[in-house]
Amino acid sequence: MAAVTRHEFRADSSDDEDNAHPAAAASGAPARQVQPSHKKRAKLARRPPDSSDDEDTTHPALIDPAAAASGVHARKSQPFHKNRVLLAVLGREAPGALGTKDENTTGCAQRLPSFFPPEVQQRWVDWAARTPSTLAEVPEEHRLRQCRMPNKCLPAGAATVVEARVQRELITYSNSDGRSIGKTTLARDADATRPLYEHDVKLGSTVAIKREPIDPMKLGPGGYNTPFYIGDVIGITFVASSDVMVVCAPEGAPASGSQPAAALPRRIESLKLHFRMPLSRNKFHDDVKKPWALACNGLHEWTKACEQTGECRRAAKAATGSVTATEMVYVAEADELMEADVGFQKGRQLTSKSCERLAEHGPADGSWQALLGLPPRGTVQQKPSKRIRR
Repeated sequence: MAAVTRHEFRADSSDDEDNAHPAAAASGAPARQVQPSHKKRAKLARRPPDSSDDEDTTHPALIDPAAAASGVHARKSQPFHKNRVLLAVLGREAPGALGTKDENTTGCAQRLPSFFPPEVQQRWVDWAARTPSTLAEVPEEHRLRQCRMPNKCLPAGAATVVEARVQRELITYSNSDGRSIGKTTLARDADATRPLYEHDVKLGSTVAIKREPIDPMKLGPGGYNTPFYIGDVIGITFVASSDVMVVCAPEGAPASGSQPAAALPRRIESLKLHFRMPLSRNKFHDDVKKPWALACNGLHEWTKACEQTGECRRAAKAATGSVTATEMVYVAEADELMEADVGFQKGRQLTSKSCERLAEHGPADGSWQALLGLPPRGTVQQKPSKRIRR
């Protein structure tokens, strides 16, 4: 009698479907399922999910019509709604809120009433009126350009639409003089356009102010024809507090902390200057490389003795109407300031650093470079070579 070979089956990922014994299948007996081992189960548990895990997942709206009617797993509504924005900003003051459930809503206008006066609230209402809520409200000319298939991809005989493309100018930039604009220049331009505050100019410091272009046919006395004016600050006038916009806490808001609020810096309105002029051989000169001396109305260097000198007192009387005002004084507006903290050497000549800063305010042709004794733009000064000792 031939021996019957017993078949052994090893559990793997395909044994769950067809690993029944052949003899059991032939006799019609139920198939015996071989369970995977402990290590195999742990390995299957660590398997990362894939797309087959979601094959049996069915959308509730396809099974239950009530779920579809109630909006289960429905598409989310649009995140932007101008009426909700208007309600959050104006609260119960929003148009249409009276008589609805939103009539008791508290918005930013109720929390910060001082920041939302009637004109500001009206601007929000106007914004809501001109802002579209849906794409259908957007005019055709303001919509994004529609994407169409290229002509070569269209079927034969299809009508093609040729759009006239309009080139729009986004930004205009002119650099006619060829000067490069670096971070330092941009920072200086931004600093020049901002208001002048008390920490920018100190009493007793020396500043440079702008002047009108020099007319070669109408030159004044010596010292009057420099490309800029320089003077010592002997007085500062600040903007009145009533003219300054102050941001205050809303009415009824509690004070934050017990420490007093930091005072805002005062804005400068004008500067009272005692003029300086280049001095050469006891006479004023137009050469800005010469020493700069304080000016007297008698057109010479000012000293304390000028207050008692008859010639200086008569010149002061003719210039200002007062015999005691012997100093040549000028009141400059804040926007006339060109450079603050102008420095002098021991001989009262301008320092090289001050000359470089003043030259940046000159014309594009670089003419101020030569006037101030600086090398032309674009040249690099070579340092003297150091001989190496052997």
